[in-house]
Amino acid sequence: MVEQKQENLDVRSINFEPADGKPMFQFKPGQFAQLSRTLEGGAKEVRFYSLASSPYNAKGFTLIYKLKGSFTNFMNAMKKGDKVEVMGPMGHLAFDEGIHRKVVLFAGGVGIATMISIVRYIIGRKLNVPIILFYSSRTLDEIALKNELDGIAKKNRNFKVIYTVTREDPEKLKGWKGIYSRRVDGQMLRENIAKPDEWSYFVSGRTQMAVDMANAIKVLGVGQDKIKVEGYG
Repeated sequence: MVEQKQENLDVRSINFEPADGKPMFQFKPGQFAQLSRTLEGGAKEVRFYSLASSPYNAKGFTLIYKLKGSFTNFMNAMKKGDKVEVMGPMGHLAFDEGIHRKVVLFAGGVGIATMISIVRYIIGRKLNVPIILFYSSRTLDEIALKNELDGIAKKNRNFKVIYTVTREDPEKLKGWKGIYSRRVDGQMLRENIAKPDEWSYFVSGRTQMAVDMANAIKVLGVGQDKIKVEGYG
C-alpha cells in the first residue's frame, strides 16, 4: 500500500503498487480486481473491487471503497508498505477505444470507481471521445470525487457530469445548480442525450439500480449490444 485518503464521510481511496517492483498486471478501464488476505487459522477472506485508476502509464492502481465490513476495516487500517494479495484483472465492463466512440456512464454510490477509471483514461489519453456521466448518490455529502469531476468538466467540452441525489433535504439543494433531486429516469436521459442510439452505455451500481437503468436505456431505442451492465450487492 502506498497511500490512501478520505473522499467523503465514509468513502476512501487507496493506492497500491507491486511490492516486488515488477510490472503490474495490465487492465482495461472499467475492470476490477480480487483482493484477499489470510485470517488467523489460515482461512482466506476475499473481496472484489473496481479499479478506479487509469491503466495509462500505471505503476499501480487505485481502489475506492466504502467503510463497511471486516475487509474494508482491514484496508482502512493499512499503513504505507503493508501488503495484500491481488489477482486481476477481471470483468467485462471494459472501455475499448477502438469500439466505443461516444460513451454514457451511469454510477451509483461507490460504482463511481468503475466510471472514474474510464473517465481518467479517456481524459489522460486525450481521446476524442465524448462522455456523459450520470452519478447518483443518496445525499450531497455522499458524492465522492466531485472536485475532480467538476474540474474535468470545466477543462473539457467533451465531458459532462450530471449529479442526482435521491434522499436529500430539499432545503440543502437550494443554491445548487445542475443537480437533480430524483432517480435517473427516461425523461432525464432524453433531456441530456442527443441521438441515444449513437452512444455506448456503461452501468455500474447496486443490482436493482443497474437493471432499472438498463431497462430505461432500452426504452430510448438502444440495442442490448450497446449496453454494458455490472451490478453488485
